[in-house]
This record gives sequence, structure tokens and C-alpha cells, in this order.
Amino acid sequence: MTDIRADLFPAKLVTADNQVLDPVKVLIGLDRVWVYSVAGSTGKLLHEWMLDDIKGTTQYGYTATVEGQDVSIYKSTNCGCGTNKAWKPFPYRIVMSPIRKK
Repeated sequence: MTDIRADLFPAKLVTADNQVLDPVKVLIGLDRVWVYSVAGSTGKLLHEWMLDDIKGTTQYGYTATVEGQDVSIYKSTNCGCGTNKAWKPFPYRIVMSPIRKK
């Protein structure tokens, strides 16, 4: 079972080169970040990055440093309707591991 700090869906992700992925499912682990597109009752892995650093809050968004670049993660204004919001790509559990504020 993998430990996850946050399971965000629907989320909006903006990469360092201004690529916008919205809506996506973002899993923030202890040492990596996974990004999935979710359609219906299944999902597809778009990115898996090693996590160098992360800061922020659920309310205001996160800045994750991956591969030396900052990625912004926010709550999406998209509702994620028509998808299985409880879909999990692998077995995991949410753990209480602090994320420093900005």
C-alpha cells in the first residue's frame, strides 16, 4: 500500500511550460506526484514525477518542484461530472504528512 499526502480530483495542473491539464486527478505522495486523466470509470497515467519539494495548501493551491521545475496544482472549477470520483489507480492510503505553507 502506497502512502499518499493528498488525492485531488478534480484538479487543474499547470506545468512549467504553461501546459494546462484540467480536469485531472493528482496524487501527491511522499516522494512523487502522479497525474491521471479520468474518464468514466477508468483513468490514464499522464505523468509520474519524482517530488523534489512541495508547498501550499488545498485552499490556495500547491507548488510542486519536480525535475527541477515548478508545477502548479489547484482545485479545478470543472465538476468532474460523469466520472468515477472514487477511482483509484493503485491501492493507497492517505497519511498525515505536513506540507509547508507557501
